[in-house]
Amino acid sequence: MNNKKDAFFSKLKRLLFPQYSSASNGKILTKSKYLSGLKCTNLLLYSGNQEIIRNKPETEWEGNFLQVEQIRNLARTLFPDGLQLRYSQNREALTNETSQFLKKRKPLFNAAFSSGLFYTNTDILSPSAFDDGWDIHLVKSSPSIKKYHTSDIAFQKMVATLSGTKINDCFIIYVNQDYSYQESFDPQLFFSRQNVTDKVNAILKQTEKTANQYLALMNGEPFSGETNKCKSPSECQMIQVCWNDLEGGDIFSLREGNNIPAQLLRAGVRNLKEIPSGTELSFRQSIQVNSEKTREAYIQPEKIKSFLEKIKYPLFFLDFETINPALPLYKNSRPYQHIPFQYSLHIQKSERSDPEYYGYLESGSVDPRLEILATLRDLISTEGSIVVYDDFFEKRCLREAVALYPEYTEWLSMIMNNFADISEPFKSFSYYHPDQKGSASLKAVLPVLTGLSYKDLSIKSGGSANTEFLKWKLNPENFSDNQKQQVMVALTEYSRLDTFALYAIVRELKKITG
Repeated sequence: MNNKKDAFFSKLKRLLFPQYSSASNGKILTKSKYLSGLKCTNLLLYSGNQEIIRNKPETEWEGNFLQVEQIRNLARTLFPDGLQLRYSQNREALTNETSQFLKKRKPLFNAAFSSGLFYTNTDILSPSAFDDGWDIHLVKSSPSIKKYHTSDIAFQKMVATLSGTKINDCFIIYVNQDYSYQESFDPQLFFSRQNVTDKVNAILKQTEKTANQYLALMNGEPFSGETNKCKSPSECQMIQVCWNDLEGGDIFSLREGNNIPAQLLRAGVRNLKEIPSGTELSFRQSIQVNSEKTREAYIQPEKIKSFLEKIKYPLFFLDFETINPALPLYKNSRPYQHIPFQYSLHIQKSERSDPEYYGYLESGSVDPRLEILATLRDLISTEGSIVVYDDFFEKRCLREAVALYPEYTEWLSMIMNNFADISEPFKSFSYYHPDQKGSASLKAVLPVLTGLSYKDLSIKSGGSANTEFLKWKLNPENFSDNQKQQVMVALTEYSRLDTFALYAIVRELKKITG
């Protein structure tokens, strides 16, 4: 009974005197923690605990951080008379400095506000044109405005307002994906800007209510808000907390699952093996569930044989590695456009011959798209099959490169019908092994079919390859000759395995079909 009374009066105190709520415990709700809470309340509670929170691999995160910083710095050039506040871990010092800078009535970069319980930084703060208020500009490196961006800027306005600063308009500055880079950046054309003041004002009261609920949660008080949680473990950064009862073969690996995993979870089903007989499943889902129960591969040799018969020698096993930075690196490219910087090619001239390796890796000389087209035209004949894993990506890279260098149009048209997508037997479930865990990706198929894997390589994924190359490309002065060589060797080893893997898969499929 006493606990209920304490909870009641604690809640009443928060409602009547929000400025004092939870202050005695010294907890501060920052913008980053608020946004974490919107994703998942567990993510808010465990904020900063790197032993539990699952983030992107460090290399991929570092590459993304470099781009975000570049975008933010470019956006600041839209305000040429802006003043930069120094970065500081001391929030009180930064908010005090902001108070002094506000008197200058100049655009401010990294201005900070605190209301005692809440704290936020702002990307760009500019004086309003029509009164003594201010406008907030949120800079995002994405090519579109996402729902959480409005929540982000709403929290900023709430804290600034509570601290006594008048905020008028709110803008989101984001990347114009149609911008074509030439030899320098024009920030006026590179960015798009949208006034989201009305949307921010519409959620401002709810933002403050939710912020106080999160603050109470952080201080161990009864939580009256909505408990957020990811819809599946694949999206979750808190698997140890949110999904700790799931094991291998869990229901969220179900192919084309849609709402079925959530329905099964509500019924107490956690594993594919537990799905009751009679449950309505698609053809692929039935194969997956039965394979999990028997722990045996499902194979349709005749369908695999029919696919292999379409492949004609010589075989050209091809794979591209690309970068897609927000700030383009090459002339005549757009933000987030995938630009190939590397290819790996294994050529097998006949069924009895060993594959020969050829590779290309951009080293900082010219636009790689031109060199890639020139060298591939010499290597890939108009006879035979070009074997890739999911042909959409390689075809798109070639089409976009040829659009820029039309002298290769005839060659491309002559080889375009020669592509053979080796992912087809796995996507159609002509071959499925339970250790694929519902995935038909190359990384899932390769080890169960061939025994090969990427685990011993220093670069293990396309995302890491993208990031390592981009880190060198953005800051070559930070790499010694030896460090650059190490990166180039690692990229070559990764890319080379990608196409040897295609050869190995074809070889194993041929064994299956006799």
